[in-house]
Amino acid sequence: MRVFKEDFESFDVGVFPHDYSPLGEYHCVVPKGFRGRWLELTIYHGWKGVPGWIIAEEDGNRFLEHSAFRSRIPSIISSGDELWEDYRVDARVRLLSDDGYVGVAARMEHSRSYYSIRIEKGERIKLVRIQFDEEAILAESDLPEGFDLEGWHTVSIEVRGRSIRGYLDGRAVLEAEDGAVKRGRIALIATCPARFDDVEVHMEGEAFRRVGLLRSKKEREEEERRERMPKPVLWRRISLRDFGAGKSVRFGDLNGDGRIEILMAQNLKRLGSGDFGMISCLTAFDLDGEILWQIGVPNPEGALLTADLPMQIHDLDGDGRAEVVICKDFRIQILDGRTGELKLEAPTPESLPSHQWLKEDVFFRITGDAICFADLTGRGHRGDILIKDRYNHIWAYTGKLELLWSHACETGHFPFPCDVDGDGCDEVFVGSTLLDQDGSVIWSVEMEDHVDTIAVTPLVEGGDPLVLLAAGDAGLYVLDLEGRVVLHEKLGHMQDLTVGRFRDDLEGLQFFTKTYWGYPGIVFLYDAELRRVLTMQGYPNGFSVFPVNWSGDGLELIFASPHPIFGGLFDGWGRRVVTFPEDGHPFLCYHPLDVCGDPRDELLCWDEKEMWIYTQEGPFEGDKIYAPQRMPLYNFSNYRCEISKPRWIGGGG
Repeated sequence: MRVFKEDFESFDVGVFPHDYSPLGEYHCVVPKGFRGRWLELTIYHGWKGVPGWIIAEEDGNRFLEHSAFRSRIPSIISSGDELWEDYRVDARVRLLSDDGYVGVAARMEHSRSYYSIRIEKGERIKLVRIQFDEEAILAESDLPEGFDLEGWHTVSIEVRGRSIRGYLDGRAVLEAEDGAVKRGRIALIATCPARFDDVEVHMEGEAFRRVGLLRSKKEREEEERRERMPKPVLWRRISLRDFGAGKSVRFGDLNGDGRIEILMAQNLKRLGSGDFGMISCLTAFDLDGEILWQIGVPNPEGALLTADLPMQIHDLDGDGRAEVVICKDFRIQILDGRTGELKLEAPTPESLPSHQWLKEDVFFRITGDAICFADLTGRGHRGDILIKDRYNHIWAYTGKLELLWSHACETGHFPFPCDVDGDGCDEVFVGSTLLDQDGSVIWSVEMEDHVDTIAVTPLVEGGDPLVLLAAGDAGLYVLDLEGRVVLHEKLGHMQDLTVGRFRDDLEGLQFFTKTYWGYPGIVFLYDAELRRVLTMQGYPNGFSVFPVNWSGDGLELIFASPHPIFGGLFDGWGRRVVTFPEDGHPFLCYHPLDVCGDPRDELLCWDEKEMWIYTQEGPFEGDKIYAPQRMPLYNFSNYRCEISKPRWIGGGG
């Protein structure tokens, strides 16, 4: 029976909606326009301005056309059901070039695990299994003699148990046996121009019934779990007027009233690049939407940025009152948290010659990229300041803005200060290097890419800390404190890290990580023994792994996004157990944070215009409540790790 049909007639002629920008690294981006049942699963920054897919028309017939050449990464557009197992997918295909390959995929678990039949270089036809970096050719042959390269052909792949068959124009041409990939969606794949039309999926009755049973079981499990979870209800709605921004936001008690306030920054980019953005307007406001103070001139056009801005909230001098530390107009400034008044300032560091791909000595002084606080002088308080440029250098200052040291290395995006040797001073993990408190190198590990996120923590009680690195194209690294590699897996461009207690069938802590560039939105969960226990395809343009203490029951969830269809809160088994209402709330930006009083997190959702805050539908009921120990808010970044350590309040626990 036919269970799926797509002829693309319902689409408007034009570019298939897409977004290849870095915005989806930590924003939820839904391109404007109709996408039907299809989702593009690959993204690369080099594709900007060159869309992969368009809807075109010829002689009154509409079809999907791949209109680009891809070298490193294929274009993949997917549809169907993740639970499909045994089926045949047919597609009419017309080659427009022989400089690459064109294929149809089945059992796509995620964008790096599937079977496909593909025509390569206009010469060969192959059955291929893809699993991360492993490409296995299961069967291949020459194209039939007299094959019309410029004509329409029906290309099919059938998966039935371990049997994989490929068809060309209805005739079986390839056959293999393989049981590595059990189920998944369909996809169209191309690295060169080609056209696709009349995509159909056929399934026998028994296979269809089995999918129905699997679907019912999964929906029942998720619904049962949702019933035990508090429902999100709107607690606060804040207008951001003309000062709204994206993820350039910080949280902290600015005025000493014991409540969280919010600092939001707009920016002006320099040299046409987000790598040199500078704060143009800084607004402090409370949870009632009242502005405490504002510096600069608001302009909604400066709302978004795909990098950190140098800004933090911290009681820098330890007097019990918060300061705001920023870089603005080539100056490091320390502001009074209550009023925004300037307390102290100094020039930002002089630019130094770059040693990596981005030339950063284009200005006399750095614009500033990220600010982090550490205790480098053993005072028992993180009153020293770390400032970095985008990729090349890091500087350390005292709280009086006196330079302590500087160091040139692959800096990654955000440092991780930690007292490794127990001497009362923080060492600094920066990129793949560990620096002592005086800036000297303790060790450094060579990697092929920069480090996006660093976490240093034990995964079992009483165990030694491990260094977890989400290292971009270099993959996931786990090191010991001596810099020795314990685990290295290249699963894609690794982007985020979140450590917490997500499953009760596993000992110790677990950690989530996910991919972005290339094959975005693949989410992994590892246990304390560094075994991969979950792999799933998340929404590619914005699926985060922030830890959420939503129910207070001792297990945390991850906050994928606030999108009512693609987002929600997911548990450690990959189930979407909390969904958002379709009430018009913003979903571009989001973060979990306890702002209502009990230790459970609220869900903050915002865009450039509004912030909505959701809380649980009712008060917590129980003798003790889970209150995990989190990373300090004063070291906040879009690239920082999230470490959530178990802790209970009440009941003697």
